[in-house]
Amino acid sequence: MCLFALCLGYSICDTIKLIANKPKGWFTIQSGIRMNYTPKMEKAMQQSHNMGYAEYSRKFDKRLTVEKRRQQEYEQCKHLIAEIDNQIHK
Repeated sequence: MCLFALCLGYSICDTIKLIANKPKGWFTIQSGIRMNYTPKMEKAMQQSHNMGYAEYSRKFDKRLTVEKRRQQEYEQCKHLIAEIDNQIHK
């Protein structure tokens, strides 16, 4: 079930429980995030995403937006590193 959640794009740091509803074939998602964070982490979250950890942990759509943005930034950095690495080894 956890692999299924990851394939749907959920963050691994989320605590996700999928409960099968066999008669209808649907499932519900129960997400409870307990996060420990420092004031520096809170400041970085505010600067990067214009929201605090409290809002991030409370609203699923906000978490999804943040995680999508993080994934895009990660892909861009990977691409940039590959380009730089390619130029170095020429």
